[in-house]
Amino acid sequence: RKTARAMWAKAAEFDRGRLLASWFFPSLGGLLYGYDIGAMAEVLPALSASGTAWAAAIGANAVVQGVVTSMVTVGATAGSVLVFRYEARLGRRGELLVAAVLYAAGATGQAVATSAATLCLARVVYGCAVGLAMHGAPS
Repeated sequence: RKTARAMWAKAAEFDRGRLLASWFFPSLGGLLYGYDIGAMAEVLPALSASGTAWAAAIGANAVVQGVVTSMVTVGATAGSVLVFRYEARLGRRGELLVAAVLYAAGATGQAVATSAATLCLARVVYGCAVGLAMHGAPS
């Protein structure tokens, strides 16, 4: 039976920097997802304003606005379903690395999108990153 002193000695062997990194970066995935939800509430009115290049595509069409907004959720669902096929091969670290690449690709795609279709596609890619991160991050 281990004594309390032996358990505390074992706990002191942990590298606090690695422990912080293992918590911080997966948490960043959840933060980005929440930030996206809040940011979309501010971005849609700006995209819909007359005088912008997006006004014709998104402007007065509530259906298109809803589709653009919900594409992250569609991607997150797809990413969550797909991760079960590849989780054993990738492992948690691999899942989080793929999620990081997809976050970057999705964010870049949204920034350079020139049509509602490309914006939706980029949001699906971003959503796939959310699905992977939500599976790989909780430990």
